[in-house]
Amino acid sequence: MKRFSEQFKKESERLMLKASEQQALKERVISYMEYHPLPAHLKEAPVANRIFTEPFTTIAFNIKQWQKTAAAFAVMMVIVVPLAAERTAPGDILYPVKVRFTEEVRSSLTFSPYEKVEWETTRMERRLAEARLLASEGRLTEEAQVEVAQAVKTHSEAAQKELAILRETDSEEAAIAQLAFASSIEAQTEALSSTIAKTGSTAVASEVITDALSIAYAATQQENNVPSFARLLAKVELETTQAYELFNSLAVDKNSPARRDIERRLADINRKLDKAVTLSSTESAGTIAMAKTTEVSDDVTATSTETTEEGQDVMVATTLETASPVIDTTDSITLLREVLQSTQKLILYMSDLELAAYVTVDELVPVTPTNEEQQDAYIRSLAVLNTQIKAIEDRIGSISNAKIEYGLAEITTNKEVAEQAIANQDFAGALTLMNSSHAIADDILRLIEVQNIPVPLPSTPASTTASSSATTTESVATTTEAST
Repeated sequence: MKRFSEQFKKESERLMLKASEQQALKERVISYMEYHPLPAHLKEAPVANRIFTEPFTTIAFNIKQWQKTAAAFAVMMVIVVPLAAERTAPGDILYPVKVRFTEEVRSSLTFSPYEKVEWETTRMERRLAEARLLASEGRLTEEAQVEVAQAVKTHSEAAQKELAILRETDSEEAAIAQLAFASSIEAQTEALSSTIAKTGSTAVASEVITDALSIAYAATQQENNVPSFARLLAKVELETTQAYELFNSLAVDKNSPARRDIERRLADINRKLDKAVTLSSTESAGTIAMAKTTEVSDDVTATSTETTEEGQDVMVATTLETASPVIDTTDSITLLREVLQSTQKLILYMSDLELAAYVTVDELVPVTPTNEEQQDAYIRSLAVLNTQIKAIEDRIGSISNAKIEYGLAEITTNKEVAEQAIANQDFAGALTLMNSSHAIADDILRLIEVQNIPVPLPSTPASTTASSSATTTESVATTTEAST
């Protein structure tokens, strides 16, 4: 049986006023309102969102508008201000935001020691880029120089600290990170020196900042860790891939000299990389072959004397294990390190447009001539040398001079040795000999000018031969005395 309350509720929901009853109720309410009007002070229209208190003043408060303003302010502080601060330099209002907020946040987001070394390297590059900008604008004051030098020291010490941590877990990875850090310092030093020379900045900048860079570079050379060829080769392949991606993304005309210069450096890097791989294979094969030639037999035995229970001495042979050959890849690793440094400098040049404005690619990554180019240079140098020799012979004729004869003999010897060097594919050595021969030929021509050696006269009739010979003999005598 249902409870009374439920039945009462159910019945009450069914009760409704009739239309006539509703009309009568409405008329009574209206009539009451006509005979009982509101006071005058209560007839004013109420104000939305207004707080009425007797002891306080009325305050309008729009919550939605305040929320929009707060959101806009938060966006400006979190996004707009840091982005604007990224373009600042020492002395600007937002520069502390860039150094003490944005960069510190990014530092907190790097976790591995290798990433921390890379980030400290980037921060150091930023400080030096700011120094170049100030130097180009004539705003590199002594205070700014000291600030940049201190920043270089701070970031270098932080990088060295992370490198020490990385060496404990992965010495090869630490050696690769150290190479990258040293390459960055070299590139930035060359760029800053070039900027100071071109802008005519004060010598203090050269001393303060360059000294800080020198100290930082010296710190990278204290640890002489050498990575394995395989690990170094993997790093080089990553860097060369990044270099080609940057090169393909450059918005530069394909026929422009700048693009051709970069393309030439990339070709040099590829040639050196192929040479390093070939050299590594040769070193490996040579080491293994040398190890095989030193083996006397499959097993190496050593003899010793032992005493038996009966008191007799007997010889006992012991088999010794032969050590596996250690492959010496010093030369290939050295060449591969050079490839890595050149690649990283080229990446820095392509990615930092401001750096490209202050230092040329020739200063940063010099061209390595190919064998064909060196051979062409040797041929041109040899042609110039033959022209010099012809000029010397035409000038002295049959005149005898010990110094000139000795110099010509040296040139002849150098030419012979250079020809042998070319046959052995030693183009650099041949060019060195050519340069030495050019210097000797220049000295001989200057000697001829100083001693006033006359030009030989053309052939004369027999009647004047005696007088001509006498004149020539007197000249030779005079020359010899002057020479003495």
